[in-house]
Amino acid sequence: MGLYRYFLVIVTLNDMILTVIIGFLLCPVPGDPFPGTGLKMEGIFSHVGEKGVYIMIILLSVFAGNVVSCQNYGLVYRFVVILPNETFSRVASHPICTVIYIIFCEIIVFGIGFGLSNSLATQEQAKALLIQRGLWANDPITPGSYRILFKSERSEFKSLILGIFAIALFAEFFYLLCVRYILYLIRQQGAIFSKSTYRMHRQLTILLGVQLLVPLICVLFPVCVTFASALIGKPFTSFTAKVGILVIASQSTFSSIMTICFIGPYRRFVLRQLRIRVGAETSTQSNSGFATTTRYRKNSTKRRPSNIMFIKY
Repeated sequence: MGLYRYFLVIVTLNDMILTVIIGFLLCPVPGDPFPGTGLKMEGIFSHVGEKGVYIMIILLSVFAGNVVSCQNYGLVYRFVVILPNETFSRVASHPICTVIYIIFCEIIVFGIGFGLSNSLATQEQAKALLIQRGLWANDPITPGSYRILFKSERSEFKSLILGIFAIALFAEFFYLLCVRYILYLIRQQGAIFSKSTYRMHRQLTILLGVQLLVPLICVLFPVCVTFASALIGKPFTSFTAKVGILVIASQSTFSSIMTICFIGPYRRFVLRQLRIRVGAETSTQSNSGFATTTRYRKNSTKRRPSNIMFIKY
């Protein structure tokens, strides 16, 4: 119970921090997406210079890795609760395995962020690229803003970028298939659970699937569409870019709503179990008290003279 609630709170906090980084520290300005004129940033990181880009990538990698690891571990935890395999449950819920799993997810996300950071052009290189493409006069780099451009436009680099996001999309769909399999296991084991426990497991698994859809809808889909439009040479309009940024920044709101939906069934389930236990203990105590009183009455009827003497005394 405490572990699952910890997972929910951590996911929500990381999503909120990611929203602050995107909307306040980065502050992307809608316009033509990269690799045309680049993606303009006018947040706090744009005033730091080249170091701000690396700080931005580190922060995004840390909190994105936290979200990925927490959501994946939430899925593993559902398998631990549902699957009857004791060996899997013992290994998957061990603290050492949990730490190793989180470190593994962080390394993958950091590797992607480090590869993208080495592919970004400096501001001098971005200026040279804009002049070379004949776009400097129409969209120069203004003071207080930062331009994100990739150094290379080779097909191998584009294939690498598309491969990274294709793997991310495959992982999201794999998670959804796992959620579907957990629902199948819950239906198969429906006779084992009580009616309230079965309903709780089913609701929480469905809500976990919805929460796993949030990064797919709010992050991966807009970013993949942006890359695809940039690669085919059809940039977005300003309005479309604003809508995309709004969708990306709204992921923490969806995560908070899902957290409330998660905690609600658990709270009702715990209160129901507490009422059942308290009622059982109360009935047990009353039955034991009734049995003691009955026993005393039987003994008192057998020893009526001694009781009379006891009363006189």
